[in-house]
Amino acid sequence: MILSKPKRSTLFSLSLFLILAYGIGIWTALTLPSSPAYWNLIPILCLVTAVAVNLKVLWGYHTIQVKGEQWKVKNLIRADKSFTSREIEWWKETEIKTAGGPFRELHIHAKNGVDLKISLQEHTEYQKIIKQVRRKYPKKQIERVLKN
Repeated sequence: MILSKPKRSTLFSLSLFLILAYGIGIWTALTLPSSPAYWNLIPILCLVTAVAVNLKVLWGYHTIQVKGEQWKVKNLIRADKSFTSREIEWWKETEIKTAGGPFRELHIHAKNGVDLKISLQEHTEYQKIIKQVRRKYPKKQIERVLKN
């Protein structure tokens, strides 16, 4: 059984950003009420940015469980999805070369409409999942994308 979750370092950095954004927004909202009207845009922009990032993080958070031929994708605020290995229509791995090393992402598409994206930098057990996909489903790979 393979269980892939978002890495703690990713969640920590996003949480730190959200704490700072909410803090700056609330602090400026409390300290700038007597300021000119255009200064009041600062807390509004900070809070709107923080809420948007917070919703994106909650929407995109998922764990992947691969147990034999069964794949389960568990989400925080969306409905959980599952599919079997036979339902995989195609998969591809994208690699983008960056200054900090290559960014690798696996995209799996199943017949029931499940689109699953897993990245090396953001998820645990990426190597195990890509190894299993390459070994068991080599004919379903559509392309390997390399970008500079």
